[in-house]
Amino acid sequence: MALADRTHPPYVFADTLLRSGLNLAALDIELVMGINPRGSYCRDPLEASRLLDLYATLGVPLQVTLGYPGTDSPDAEADPELQCAAGRWGDRIATATQADWTAALGSLVLCKPFVQGVQWCHWNDAEPHLFPNCGLVDAGGNARPTLQKLRELRETHLR
Repeated sequence: MALADRTHPPYVFADTLLRSGLNLAALDIELVMGINPRGSYCRDPLEASRLLDLYATLGVPLQVTLGYPGTDSPDAEADPELQCAAGRWGDRIATATQADWTAALGSLVLCKPFVQGVQWCHWNDAEPHLFPNCGLVDAGGNARPTLQKLRELRETHLR
């Protein structure tokens, strides 16, 4: 932002849209962690909670898109400019870690009354996609444990 003219932080951009009179049904907050440069550094759930609370002050319902890599191996179908190089949840990037991250962040997001919906960044790593290794289905066609975690979250919190 320091090097570009007319660049605003995301919160200021959203606030400007709302102040201009644009009637938004919701804002989508993308919490795709561990991916560089488009995603964000892997942050603590408390930081994610604070971020969601900040956007809630705008008075618009939020949609949240979650994503975290299931492996840090090369992903030929992902955007070649993006890498799994922005921190990690726990001790390593792995499918079990992706599931644990999803359970922690998903529970946090679903407990926020101003969140209207939660979605995952993409379905299948075998098809062209943006974020490397973030699919609920790996490149070999196998469902990752994260898919089951999302089902459990839905059954527990969305009755």
